[in-house]
Amino acid sequence: SSDCVEDIRFSLAFSSDCVEGGGRLGNLALASFDIDPMMIEQNLLQQSWVRLAVDAVDISPHVERVAKEQIGDFIDKARILWAGRRMSVSALLNLVVAYNSPQAGSC
Repeated sequence: SSDCVEDIRFSLAFSSDCVEGGGRLGNLALASFDIDPMMIEQNLLQQSWVRLAVDAVDISPHVERVAKEQIGDFIDKARILWAGRRMSVSALLNLVVAYNSPQAGSC
């Protein structure tokens, strides 16, 4: 038999500051990361006709912590090749915002 996992929902929220005089976003950071519970059960007597599950554990806090670290590290260190230039995630975000909202002006 195979155990199926239902969809696991999650949400990410980012924060950023407005850079004075530049009218652009800076200090991009992951503000929050929420994930549905992820229950793991340890099955005993798997070869028997009796299935006994004990110690159900929610691993979502561990997954959340590792994901926050990985995403934060990516935001800080990644250099993305875009239009022939290598740029930070913040710089790319500023280009996307400026392209999609040219009339918005500064932040």
